[in-house]
Amino acid sequence: MSLAATVLIAILTSGAVSTLITFVLKTYFENKIRHSFDLKLQEHRHQYEIDIERLKADLQTRTNTEHELSTRRLTEYPKLVTLVYRIRNMSREIASGGNVSPTLKDELTSRIGELENGLYDFRIDLQRDHLFPPIHLFKNTAKNFSMLLTDLSFFHDQKQEREAQDLADRVRASYEDIERQHVSIIEGLSHLTSSPPDAKSN
Repeated sequence: MSLAATVLIAILTSGAVSTLITFVLKTYFENKIRHSFDLKLQEHRHQYEIDIERLKADLQTRTNTEHELSTRRLTEYPKLVTLVYRIRNMSREIASGGNVSPTLKDELTSRIGELENGLYDFRIDLQRDHLFPPIHLFKNTAKNFSMLLTDLSFFHDQKQEREAQDLADRVRASYEDIERQHVSIIEGLSHLTSSPPDAKSN
């Protein structure tokens, strides 16, 4: 065999080996990249499924919470509306009258106590609905009104008319605060329960 033929065979052989090696390496890296991609895709798909389940659970929790809140609003807020109306109406009757009936004052005190209990029983819901501060203020105003009535009765009993007149003026001023404050409370509570104010507001 001539030298030229030997060199040619060597070149061709070298080229074939090189091509084979290139093909093998290309196939290896392509498979490795594809495997890596498949693993990452599987990881992303798994994470996606986890996120979807987490979102579903979160949505279910939110739905349940909103349902419970709506139920409490529909069952408890109307009771607060009634108490606010009654306190306002009794206060109006007392402020516009002369002597204070002990029975009426006792009922007013009882209703204020019920409002205070309801206020704290549903504090979280009322805070969420931005209604706790105005109802708390109304409750304190009503308690102050009740205490003024006690002082007024004392001065009447002691025949201290000047002091009694001064207290009567303060009672009427306190009632005006009750009248003013109850409006926004009724509007807020009624809006959340979708029940319009009734004739008690007149």
